[in-house]
Amino acid sequence: MRIPSEMNGQRAPFENTITNLMFVIRECMANATTYKHQKGHFLNFVLEKEKKSYFLFMHDGQPFKNLEEITREGLTPDESGEKGWSFQGCGLTYCMSYMNGMNSHLTICSHTKEDGFKSATAHPNYETNEWVIKETPEWGTNLFETLGKRLFEEYQVFYIFRVPHEDNNNFDSGNE
Repeated sequence: MRIPSEMNGQRAPFENTITNLMFVIRECMANATTYKHQKGHFLNFVLEKEKKSYFLFMHDGQPFKNLEEITREGLTPDESGEKGWSFQGCGLTYCMSYMNGMNSHLTICSHTKEDGFKSATAHPNYETNEWVIKETPEWGTNLFETLGKRLFEEYQVFYIFRVPHEDNNNFDSGNE
């Protein structure tokens, strides 16, 4: 799939990551509301082994059905569950482009109804103009280690956005 033209780091509304984060939080809350959450929580964390920072939003609403639904409805631009409040027609994927300029990544993890815990990550490859989605099972371990057993099991859906990290100001082209 080609990267939608409206999704690029240069078209982010503000230069300030914190300001852009407000759009991301709004979209995450809209999704949580659409999928009938009772509680949601967000936090920023660093994976020390990678020296990368992430913003995490998690909610206890309806989980994804399976990995295919995560990739199709959660990580594909211009696709959704068509249930309501999506932002700019691209939802989470569009907001992802706000968070880390030309090196944006979005991971969606879910305790799925059919497949157990599943996760996949999407990012634009600006060199080929392709939208890249791949399964990323390591996020199960990363989240369990970051959140602990109670929170990992208490929440159903996790949206993870790559954000700038203070130890690494020279971001790559997003091809990792």
